[in-house]
Amino acid sequence: MSYGEDRQIAGFLIEKEWVPAERVVYFLEIARMTEKSLKDLLIQNNLITPSQLQIIEEQIHGVQNKIKSGKNRIPNYKIVAKLGTGGMGSVFKAIDLRDRKEVAIKVLSKQFSEDEEYVRRFRREARTMLEMNHPNIVRAYECGQADGLWYLVMEYVEGKDGFDLLKEKRLSERFIIHIGAQMANAMAYYDKRGMVHRDIKPDNLLITASGQCKLCDLGLAKRASMDSKITAAGVTLGTPQYLSPEQAKGEELDIRSDIYSLGATLFHLATGREPYVAKNIIVIMQKHIHEKIPSLREFRPDLSENLEYIITKMLAKNRRHRYQTPEELYHDFYRLSKGEKLLASSPVKSKVPKGGTNRMMAMKKLAFEGEGYGTARRKAISLQRPHQSSKGEALEPAMSKVRKSFLQQQNWIHWFIGFMMIVILVLIYILLNLI
Repeated sequence: MSYGEDRQIAGFLIEKEWVPAERVVYFLEIARMTEKSLKDLLIQNNLITPSQLQIIEEQIHGVQNKIKSGKNRIPNYKIVAKLGTGGMGSVFKAIDLRDRKEVAIKVLSKQFSEDEEYVRRFRREARTMLEMNHPNIVRAYECGQADGLWYLVMEYVEGKDGFDLLKEKRLSERFIIHIGAQMANAMAYYDKRGMVHRDIKPDNLLITASGQCKLCDLGLAKRASMDSKITAAGVTLGTPQYLSPEQAKGEELDIRSDIYSLGATLFHLATGREPYVAKNIIVIMQKHIHEKIPSLREFRPDLSENLEYIITKMLAKNRRHRYQTPEELYHDFYRLSKGEKLLASSPVKSKVPKGGTNRMMAMKKLAFEGEGYGTARRKAISLQRPHQSSKGEALEPAMSKVRKSFLQQQNWIHWFIGFMMIVILVLIYILLNLI
């Protein structure tokens, strides 16, 4: 079973409240890292019964089989293949019968098509994508409803996502710069329209054979002016491995959050590992907030200091120390592609110095300033993330609960430290009186 189908099962369980959201998210992470099936893990741990599993599979696969068999027809389109499954539905390759053009159609699954909140979210994604017309963003053509199921017709991109490329080969510095510049260009476009993507990650980057990169899955994208209301509703989280510190803390977001997520994505594409690795989501979120920024060249000594400087600046804990606009980021990528040395970075050296250059160390300290130094970086663990052909955001309610749990845990730690300090002071006072 694919990771996308696991996400859809998780979304169904959370929606029906058959299993606590935190437990679903925990076992989804175990499934992702071990490549075990989520349904097998849930059965083994007595969280669902075989009869419940049968109901889940009928709900999830019933719609897919109906579409593939031709019993559910989308007007003017012929379904030719299934491309993948995500948290909210499935994506199919189709032919537009009016002009014979290949398209991709995202179909909202039955349980979500019947849920008003998810339909609103799906239609919001459609409206967002229909507004976009940029060479580095996947286009949307139309949105509609057929036989009770909502669908979104999109541009079909013949290419591979970031995870596909990671499985095939080590990516060159030139290629990483090329991808970074294109994504900065796309971000500048939607930033001018007041949008924040919120879920930039390797599998949301589609790369064609010619090297053109397109950003997809605007399911979490929202206008920045809506952010305080959205945050209050608890649906701001993207994918934990790539979210910004302010996302983890549930704060208001702007384009600098997307710059951080792109930095985490480029770090993964460059090194083959995520910036912060842990066995559960809460620890990963804590690392994004507190742990020192990992060194790019520690894992890829062949990469230049200039590229490390750019990605380190993108990953600054304090958003004021990151690139403030996508245009600034694009400018540095462009200069680096032309072989220019960046003003803030030191000359490129063939070997990585043991302690790093003073300028790079200062940059990392500045990027980390104001957040408190975290624990020492763990030894590198290389994790290959399962391929996810299609994406979805059905786990947002669960991630909201995880975020609340995380914030409560932080508040509890602060309370405990304060309590222990009071106890120590009382003991000192008693001892002094005894003396």
